[in-house]
Amino acid sequence: MAIRIQRNQEGNCINFHGSSNPTYFNACLSGEVDSLDNIAINVINDIITAQSGTKQYEFFRIPFTEFVDASGNAFADAQGVADYITLNANVSAPTDINVGYKGVYDASLSVNPSYDSPENGNWYYIGTGGTITEGSGVTATTTVYKQNDIIKYSDSITTWEKIENKNATVQELEDSALDRYDIHVDGDYTGTIRNGSSLYPYNDLNVAMYASSEGNSILIKGLLKFQIALQMLLHCLIAFIFMEQIIAK
Repeated sequence: MAIRIQRNQEGNCINFHGSSNPTYFNACLSGEVDSLDNIAINVINDIITAQSGTKQYEFFRIPFTEFVDASGNAFADAQGVADYITLNANVSAPTDINVGYKGVYDASLSVNPSYDSPENGNWYYIGTGGTITEGSGVTATTTVYKQNDIIKYSDSITTWEKIENKNATVQELEDSALDRYDIHVDGDYTGTIRNGSSLYPYNDLNVAMYASSEGNSILIKGLLKFQIALQMLLHCLIAFIFMEQIIAK
């Protein structure tokens, strides 16, 4: 299934339909052609990269042929995909709502952004989570921010307010009930990243079995290649019967 790249103007975000990482806010991403494989695409999270100092990828070394544009049209080459992603992931909003994206803010400082005369709608992405307290005593209010939330200034209340990012993070998904199994296998999964997690399952039971350890639980879904696995099970059963016969003698 192709990954369709589509700009969502109303949501001020970019969508990657058909992928396990479907939605990102505006001004988060940029595309590049991989330096070692000129037919592969990397999609960089610019916010996390700026925060960590190390290039962070949302998609890594994906063949450009796996992407199509918003209308479902294929791209001629990898550079075309990279340019299309960068263009559609960094779109200025209309002037009536484009009021001062200020950058990435560290909420672990425990205070609201401080500078002279903030304008209504000025906002930051939260790069580092934390708790911000306003006021003191019985009138104090405390707000908990997570990474990728937005802190935005409002003239109506003359202070900063929180806009929560309700997209689940990879860590939250992997810590959820979806990941109560140690290893996941899905015979219908076609992604290039396969590590046995709930987001990036193996698509071959044999690989999953070799990667497992004693006591691991495996969730199996879809049509799988069972032949070698069944052979392994048969060999184990024969070996077990043989050992039982030796012990009996």
